[in-house]
Amino acid sequence: DLTVDSDAAAIVDAKWRLARRKAAVEWALTKTALSAQSKAVYREYVLEERPIGEVAAEFGIPRNSVSQIKTRVERLVSAIELEYGD
Repeated sequence: DLTVDSDAAAIVDAKWRLARRKAAVEWALTKTALSAQSKAVYREYVLEERPIGEVAAEFGIPRNSVSQIKTRVERLVSAIELEYGD
């Protein structure tokens, strides 16, 4: 009789979701037609957790553009995650 307690199952599920998310982000940033600038902005703002103002200044774009890039990449990542399934 193989039983898994609910805490262990929740941890495994959370780790799976995190791994799936990371894989989807990596795919979006390496295998899609996003521009090099969009990929770089997303990396700096989301993955490196730099302030929006710093990222905007570094790339010479408005803060709103940084937000738009983040939203666009997040939508793409979500679509890729759906392809992975549960």
